[in-house]
Amino acid sequence: MTEEKDIIHVLLIDDDFYILDIGEQFLQQFGDIKVTTCSDALSAIELIRNNEFDAIVSDYLMPGMDGIGFLGHLRSVGNITPFIFFTGRGKEKVVIEALNTGADFYIQKTGDTKADFAELINSIKFSVSRRRSEIELERALKNLQRSQEVAHIGNWTLNLDIGTITGSDESLRIFGFPLNYTPKIAEIMHLIHPDDRLIVKTTISQVIETGEPYNIDIRILRFDTNELRYIQSQGYLWKTDNSGGNKIFGTILDITERKTAEEALIETNSYLENLINIASVPIIILDPEYNITRINRSGEYLIGLNNDQIIGKNIRQILPPDKVDNSMKDIIAALKSPEPKVFRLEIMQSSGSIRMVLWNSATLFDKDGKNPISTIFQGQDITSSIRLEKQRNATQIQIQENLAKMAILNDGIRNPLMAISGYAELFGNDNITEKILYQVDLIDQMVAQIDKKWAKSEKILNFLRKHCEVDTGVKTECEFEKIEEAF
Repeated sequence: MTEEKDIIHVLLIDDDFYILDIGEQFLQQFGDIKVTTCSDALSAIELIRNNEFDAIVSDYLMPGMDGIGFLGHLRSVGNITPFIFFTGRGKEKVVIEALNTGADFYIQKTGDTKADFAELINSIKFSVSRRRSEIELERALKNLQRSQEVAHIGNWTLNLDIGTITGSDESLRIFGFPLNYTPKIAEIMHLIHPDDRLIVKTTISQVIETGEPYNIDIRILRFDTNELRYIQSQGYLWKTDNSGGNKIFGTILDITERKTAEEALIETNSYLENLINIASVPIIILDPEYNITRINRSGEYLIGLNNDQIIGKNIRQILPPDKVDNSMKDIIAALKSPEPKVFRLEIMQSSGSIRMVLWNSATLFDKDGKNPISTIFQGQDITSSIRLEKQRNATQIQIQENLAKMAILNDGIRNPLMAISGYAELFGNDNITEKILYQVDLIDQMVAQIDKKWAKSEKILNFLRKHCEVDTGVKTECEFEKIEEAF
């Protein structure tokens, strides 16, 4: 059973009732055609105004308006429905006039009803199929044109035999030409940036010589504004026939915005690269396999190797051999962590010496947030700070020992002084006793001063313990001004 969308709707016009009746039966029985009949052109015009038909079949001689006048009217108002003359009139002049007016077919009735209607059915189906194909092609071309406008993609064809070039509307827009303009090849070449003309000429020569497709980016200066634009051009050699006629078919895409964004990104990346490179602290970037992909100058100085000697190495190669396993635990944790990490890590220099570094890390993940892309480590060499911390601790211990000895010494001096004073009193010689006691008093005053210094030293030591801690993660200097203010 034929689907409704496949049925052809035909308007059949003839002033002979019997032709209309037999024609309707033949067309509907043998052609899967739905027929509407009409006896004159004026009535047909009214029907066409209110209905849609896939094809019109008309007699030539009819009252009021003949078939040629009817067809001329339809074409004058923009109606392009397939039109077939089905008539007994067969003069050559009438046939030519009918075809010139826009008829698709002219079928002369021969009297062989079956043969005549078979030819009519074939002509209807052919003309309707052709019109539907034309409509579909027009729709496809319009969609293509809209797509090109949206995507800023145009197509063009270079005829190598006659040296002409044609382009789609969007191609003309991209170059700044008026629509329906046919530019010459010399005009196109003139609009190509002078520095890119050799690339274009060389590319075309290679396409002609090798037949290989091409894809290049070039700059143009628009015809209307002289504005610089970037375009991507792709194309291939198209052999049109067996006689050797060749064309180059290509597309052009306006990529100015993309190029501008790329240049801005390159500029930004260059700026960031410079910032990383001149940073006063070492910076190392690792990939998910723990290979070093980037290192700045401070990092080179820390390790003692230049960039070429470091890039591509696994981080394990710059760790002390006896610390690799424990150190890698911290590194792996940093690579997997969505949050920044801070940890100490020893680095082995090319000379073999070991430096302790405090690292801050941050990992960049892919869109799903699961797989790490790269991890950046920013370090602070705290080797000297740790050494200073050890020296400070040793100094505090020594001061504590000295203070303890000083306390013992004070007691040790005062006891003999008391004995000397006692013996002087018992000696019985007031003059000698007075002199001895005077000297004892001097010594006692000196011991009292030592007691005061000892007490002050205790305060200083306690202050150092409280305010002069060497924090290897944040501070590395004592607050000497606070000490001076306190004492």
